[in-house]
Amino acid sequence: MSTTAVIVASTRRIIRAFRRVEATSPGTAKTLEEIGCRRNLSFRKLERRGVLVEVPGGRYYLDEDAAEEFATYRRTIFLLSLAVALVVFGVLLYQNIR
Repeated sequence: MSTTAVIVASTRRIIRAFRRVEATSPGTAKTLEEIGCRRNLSFRKLERRGVLVEVPGGRYYLDEDAAEEFATYRRTIFLLSLAVALVVFGVLLYQNIR
């Protein structure tokens, strides 16, 4: 499995864990131990993007709006990468046919 796939899978696991324990607002924020998460690379990325928000007491919650924006961003990057790959493939195929 590629590094990117591992990070995407880790990111999904973290978001599911927050939703599972309903840590989705400042009032329902939980500690990482309660959520079952560690501050790994994926966690810190989500934190930097504002998807995971820390509140006093070392508790965190998932900002659902930011999570949706992040998912949209990730889909857009994937689709753009796919489009570029298809164009490159088309150009290479065209050159081989000529």
